Amino acid sequence: MDRPVLLFDGHCRFCLGQAERLQRWAGGRMELLSFREPGALERFPQVDAAACERAMQLVLPDGRVRPGIDAVLEALALRPALAPLAALGRLPGVHALLAAGYRVVADNRFALGGRTEACAEGTCATHLAPPEPRGLLSAPRALVRDVWLRLLGAVLLIAFLSLDRQLVPLYGQHGLLPAREYIGQVHEALDSGRVATWQVPTVFLWVAPSDAALLWVERAGAACGLALLLGLWPRLALLGAWLLYLSLVTIGQVFLGFQWDNLLLEATFLSLFVAPAGLRPRGAPAPRAAGVLLMLGLLLRLTLESGWSKWLGGDPHWRDLSAVSSYYETAPLPTWVGWWAHQLPAWFQSASTAITLVVEGLVPLLLITTRRLRLVATCVLVGFQLLVAATGNYGVFNLLSIAVYLWALDDGHLRALAARLRRTIAPRALPAPTRLLTAAARLAGALLLTLLAAAPFRMYWEEETTWGPPTALEKVESWVAPFRTLNLYHLFVSLTLVRREIEIEGSQDGATWRPYVFAHKPGDPARAPDFVAPYQPRLDFQFWFLCLDGAPRAPWFQRLLVQLVTEPALMARLFESTPNGEQAPAYVRYSVWQYTFSSREERARTGDWWTRDLLGMSSAMPAEELAWKTGDPPPQRSSSSQDANAEKPSAPR
Repeated sequence: MDRPVLLFDGHCRFCLGQAERLQRWAGGRMELLSFREPGALERFPQVDAAACERAMQLVLPDGRVRPGIDAVLEALALRPALAPLAALGRLPGVHALLAAGYRVVADNRFALGGRTEACAEGTCATHLAPPEPRGLLSAPRALVRDVWLRLLGAVLLIAFLSLDRQLVPLYGQHGLLPAREYIGQVHEALDSGRVATWQVPTVFLWVAPSDAALLWVERAGAACGLALLLGLWPRLALLGAWLLYLSLVTIGQVFLGFQWDNLLLEATFLSLFVAPAGLRPRGAPAPRAAGVLLMLGLLLRLTLESGWSKWLGGDPHWRDLSAVSSYYETAPLPTWVGWWAHQLPAWFQSASTAITLVVEGLVPLLLITTRRLRLVATCVLVGFQLLVAATGNYGVFNLLSIAVYLWALDDGHLRALAARLRRTIAPRALPAPTRLLTAAARLAGALLLTLLAAAPFRMYWEEETTWGPPTALEKVESWVAPFRTLNLYHLFVSLTLVRREIEIEGSQDGATWRPYVFAHKPGDPARAPDFVAPYQPRLDFQFWFLCLDGAPRAPWFQRLLVQLVTEPALMARLFESTPNGEQAPAYVRYSVWQYTFSSREERARTGDWWTRDLLGMSSAMPAEELAWKTGDPPPQRSSSSQDANAEKPSAPR
């Protein structure tokens, strides 16, 4: 080959014209060849079709290849009179500008000149289409939306089904926090005008919260989650799941008041603005920019608020980088991986604390930058959530957070991943165009809602005042608060440095005591902390809060002691094992222990994962005294030698 060969796209009318012009400028010192000609690429194995699709390629006589704008400059340099112009184009700043301009022209070459007759009918359809938008809000997210809805459906299904065995012992007629009593108090408040109906959003205002009704609501919510998982009627499934979960959270009080319960409600509600219509909307167009803005707002608040609150919350252990040193040991429901992480040296714990602050406080800022940096930030955040999930059990939080992170990506990212897996996914249609005023109004509404949701975070720099009338913003916040749909996310702002656990015991004779064994809460020091997420044992988790402020005084705990005597079979559902099966004990007592992770040496010697020290113990409470607190008759127990001879006191008057 004695002359350079310029490979160009012969199906592009604009490309053909420019290639011929460039040949004239080069004085005919190069050959033109369409890479689409049969056998063209076989002549030049160093060039592939994908490179030719992106830009023209100039193959030099020695085999070297100059692509894109470099091909143009090299062609100009073939003519001595134009060599200075080519040298000017190679200057660093000028070259960057020319390369960017070339990229824009190449991406739109079919729109500029159309196709030639050599392009067979239909084969250039993708080239004739306008380039896919890549902006933060304009990039299509149809695939992202579809994957998100399936994952959200799975999370909703898990969240509802995890309540199936717990609802009746917690909220049933004889549960720890009976929904019937709560709704009765609400009706009294409604009748007196102290509250309005919208302030207690639950279907149980109209449907009596019997044990059966609680289960029907839970299972109907699970059906909505399953429908969303299967892609059936997504908008109706989302609305139903949101209303039913909100109904349970409203009556759930402390057992359903965690931040991941709020996150699930907010994510489900906001998804209504991106979900497609129809019974089974396959191939639906991408969601509009306003809906994408709402989901991105949730993503940024979830990550940034968690990070920045640690800096602004005032806990010195985050600032002196010692927070993680106690985190694994004092997590509500740690795992055995957390035990191993706790054994790592102090420098590693300090580094982990610093990494946590950076990942939660700074990395999320990359989510509003370029596509490449958004992908990097998403991978970092997903990896961080996986580490959190490996060391502690937080229900559906980690899975739901990872699903929310998907909104930092766009369909181009997912198609690139599919291509690596050797699967081809065709681009989806963009949403139908709307009038400029309508689009602006939608974006303004989404932005306002996002800012309103972020407003509670101002608590970290505003001084709290208890005097004066509420501001307009405070009034709006009080209106939306009952719906748990615009929330503040500030996880582990203040750390617990000491782990105190309560052990409840029962006895039939007052001498031999056996514990009520929780399935997942720390108890027997020899039992390894286990993995239970995404299932959340509500009672096990709530026990972690009991002794944070001293002795256990929560009303539900006192009722639990009573119900162990009056409803032993029902309460047995909340435990792995009880002292006497489903039979009531004759006596109940509880003790408070301080738990610490054992060291490697201690575990090698004893086999224990925990060490514990007794802090205090209650007196033995006879079953009769506990039963009288409810006004119920004492439970019937199988006779023992001591019980048969015991004097039975008279019933309370």
